[in-house]
Amino acid sequence: MQCELSLLSFVTVLSTVFCDGLAEDAVLDVEPYWSTFFIGESVTFKCDMNEGQKNDWEYKIQKDGQAFVHYNTHEKYTLSLRHRGDKGQYQCFGRNKYDSQLIKKSNTVNLSISAGKPKAQIQAEIKAIPVGGNVTLICSVSPSSGWKYSWYRLLESSRLLTAQDAVFHVNGKISVSQGGLYWCKGGRGNPVYYSEDSDAVTIDQNDVALAEIPVVHGKVGGIVELLPNVSTKNVTDARWKYGDATVADTDGFFPETQFTGRSELDLKNFALTIRDLTLGDSGDFQFIYEVNDEQQPTIFITLQVHDHISSVVLIVGLIVGVLIIGLLIILLHCWKLKDLCCNRGAQPETVHQGETQLQVYSSLQYGDQNVYETLSGNEEAQQGCQ
Repeated sequence: MQCELSLLSFVTVLSTVFCDGLAEDAVLDVEPYWSTFFIGESVTFKCDMNEGQKNDWEYKIQKDGQAFVHYNTHEKYTLSLRHRGDKGQYQCFGRNKYDSQLIKKSNTVNLSISAGKPKAQIQAEIKAIPVGGNVTLICSVSPSSGWKYSWYRLLESSRLLTAQDAVFHVNGKISVSQGGLYWCKGGRGNPVYYSEDSDAVTIDQNDVALAEIPVVHGKVGGIVELLPNVSTKNVTDARWKYGDATVADTDGFFPETQFTGRSELDLKNFALTIRDLTLGDSGDFQFIYEVNDEQQPTIFITLQVHDHISSVVLIVGLIVGVLIIGLLIILLHCWKLKDLCCNRGAQPETVHQGETQLQVYSSLQYGDQNVYETLSGNEEAQQGCQ
């Protein structure tokens, strides 16, 4: 039975080749291939016969079933898209130079062409740069893909941004730390096809000093509430961000972040509650909101999460502290006793209780004055304090 099926398949292939004169194992590639092309772009067709050498074949291209490029020796053909009439279904054919009856046809490729030039779009999550911080800008061109983006900032004249002016991320994102007027455009293909410039967006320097940013403290495993303290009247949009990631917003959008399953947004006062805190949750949070669709100053709150301190560490620390204080008191007391002893030994004393008193009078001539020394039995005490 298996042999019969194999024979039947072989006969079917032979029938396709000899009856239709075509075998469908050629491949038509399009470089580049976008879901949508624009007038002014270029596209290259490449026809691969998957058999023998490329010089063994002659190639032609059909469009919508009609001859578009007649048989020639070039397996590649570049088409400059000049009007919407270039859209359609394209297919290539290969004819063997040594056997004109051997003809292969490829798959079909559809080209979709949009009239007009696309315009780049620019987005800014916030429009005021905090002191010591930055703002992320996003550039995009739609529809289709494959765009690379150029960024500009207006100073005295327009200036193309470099790595010294901004931090470049993937997917058309940059981070800037200087205020100014920014815009962008997209480009793709070879030769490069450019979109129209985006509208310009103004980024301001925020006058909020870092020292004014409130700090909320929490413990590992605990819970905190970040409260922006703003009026909820006429608020049309509000969201919390941690770095570049959106944690929550008023539309109920909770993207996948490190806070997923541990955060909750209170729509009554826009407070963000975070549970089961970890040390990695420490950082700067931004509350971004609009009133009547107008961007308001961004509110910054810093969260600092601290690790637990065990009771054993507290007890040991308390004991050590008490011992140090006690030692200092003892040393201070001994120092006072020593001073008292020395003060007493410095004064001449006469012992009346049977002590033998020895007085030595010596007269030293210093001008007209005499100096008398009295050496008594307490001289040993004086020497002991010294």
